[in-house]
Amino acid sequence: MPYIMSTRNSYILSHMELRLDSFLSKYGVCSRRKAKVLVENGNVWVNGAVVHSIVKVDEDKDVVSIDAKPVKTKNLKYRYIVLNKPVGILSSSKDDRGRKTVLDIVRVPERVYPIGRLDFNSSGLILLTNDGDFALKVTHPRYNIPKKYIVKTEEPLTIGKLDKMRKGVFIEEAKTLPCEIKKMDNKTFEITLHQGLKRQIREMCRAVELTVSELERISIGNLNLGDLKVGEFRDLTEGEVEMLKDLF
Repeated sequence: MPYIMSTRNSYILSHMELRLDSFLSKYGVCSRRKAKVLVENGNVWVNGAVVHSIVKVDEDKDVVSIDAKPVKTKNLKYRYIVLNKPVGILSSSKDDRGRKTVLDIVRVPERVYPIGRLDFNSSGLILLTNDGDFALKVTHPRYNIPKKYIVKTEEPLTIGKLDKMRKGVFIEEAKTLPCEIKKMDNKTFEITLHQGLKRQIREMCRAVELTVSELERISIGNLNLGDLKVGEFRDLTEGEVEMLKDLF
């Protein structure tokens, strides 16, 4: 059974105040980053008055609107989805160049959005949700949630190059954290990261003169792709959601 949770049964505190960006993220309107843009552009109202800064709102009393349309806070259903992303699909909600995104595949009534990044030329496991707190914790470095990938390279692997990546290499003037690497064959290795720098694996390989030909994420924490085929998605079970939350 899919895990769809009512906030009114689980997360409610009477007269709870939230930052406006957190409020919009929590109720599935947009990410906190996008919320700040909406506020700066004058698209957000609180109790009938436009706001131009991130204020605190009482989710039980205040009425928050986007372009005069009130944000619905009653009976919000949280949705947690896993997608096996194909290559050539963006892990974003929309693209100004008209390229396909994960939301062109995951069509559900709830306003979900992808958690974290999986670049255009990579495939594999990506999560989508409308639970802003869950999304933040899955990606926040404080919680150190491991993510495992299978990497194929154009050049043969050497023990020396794998050891360098395992211990940490410099990319964009920052040294990557130690990670676990297991060689699978002459041009394939498995890597488990505990951080999420932009294009990290590709840049780590570049630092040791390796070129990535294929990159697939196969797990986040203890959640694996299993038999989910490329381009398919499903709801997480209640047990899977709780398993991930246990990592926070």
